[in-house]
Amino acid sequence: MEPNLRAHRCVEHAVAADRLTEAELEVVLRTVRPLTARALDAAPQLLNLGDPFEAETQGAVAASQILGLDHGRVRTAVAVFAALAGRENDAAASALLHATEVVVGGPARRYVGAEIERLAQAGVPRPRWEPLLRSPVRPGKAWTCSPVLESGGAPHAVMAFEFERAGAAHGFIVHRDFRDDGSISKISAIPNIGWDSFRKFLLAGEAFKSPYAIGEVAFDRAVDRFSGLCAAMRSRLRHDPARFTADPDIAALPGLALLLEAHIAAAP
Repeated sequence: MEPNLRAHRCVEHAVAADRLTEAELEVVLRTVRPLTARALDAAPQLLNLGDPFEAETQGAVAASQILGLDHGRVRTAVAVFAALAGRENDAAASALLHATEVVVGGPARRYVGAEIERLAQAGVPRPRWEPLLRSPVRPGKAWTCSPVLESGGAPHAVMAFEFERAGAAHGFIVHRDFRDDGSISKISAIPNIGWDSFRKFLLAGEAFKSPYAIGEVAFDRAVDRFSGLCAAMRSRLRHDPARFTADPDIAALPGLALLLEAHIAAAP
């Protein structure tokens, strides 16, 4: 690892906390560097957004594979990601860090926050949607749909969660595949611009290719079900990490699951 990055205060702190050897740190860097480069390539798109949920979703997807790394290396991976992104010293980097901060939990979150503040103090503008991130998230309704058949697929169940923030509604669609371990196979995040129409199709039984039964469930009960599915997904991630790199939908799961959990935790 180049000396300047190794000496970055957040990286130095994270390496000590994770107790990584220099060889282990090099493995983290080889993994995180290309993921960060791809996220930075797409980061300018964040500057034109008006809906903070769209930004959060892009941030969750960008950080997903980093957050899905072996638990003992996540702090260092996040610190390296934040340091590499912050090096750009521009508005797109600031937007990327703001968009990913919400899905980074625990001690690692301070590393993202430290780079955000450093950029702000250097005069780099914050994204225009940043103030809306501080608006309270409120839960709406939750539904279950089963069974669902999509093109060429096996039967699976779907859960839908609705939230509202700053007068705008958005939603998450969680797919549970009945094959394998029955854990989450896909999460879709639908911003306000598409949520109202999708919600109408969902409730009319027309959101998927084949007929399905839909029922509203108590929000707390839906959260309990989702928590169980997340536990199964994370167990699968620990035992079969290669599965989470081959398919874009599956690769996005760790980040999108954390984004939904952050919404649930923020709701009063």
